[in-house]
Amino acid sequence: MSKKKQSARLAADLHSVFGVHVGDTDDYGYVVGLALNLPRIYSRAALAVAIGTAVAMGTKHVPSALLDGVCDSEEEARELAFRINVERDKAVFAAKAKRGLPGVLGAR
Repeated sequence: MSKKKQSARLAADLHSVFGVHVGDTDDYGYVVGLALNLPRIYSRAALAVAIGTAVAMGTKHVPSALLDGVCDSEEEARELAFRINVERDKAVFAAKAKRGLPGVLGAR
């Protein structure tokens, strides 16, 4: 990596995460504070991905609060959660039936 490119990494990170151009402020402490918070921001993004993956791969019910950010209203979030959870329940039931759960689809 070129020296010029390397020297601009922090400025690029600050701009991409906070929308701040390092040259826009004369407050050195402010820029350092932003730089020190980059790991925190990246950790939050990684946690969001981990939670999303766990929810997508899980079989437990999805709370409507988790869907509130992608819906236009709380009512829509509750409705979407209900539909997702019905499909999850069907999948769990089908898996149990396939394994031969006693009393399900003729299994003994």
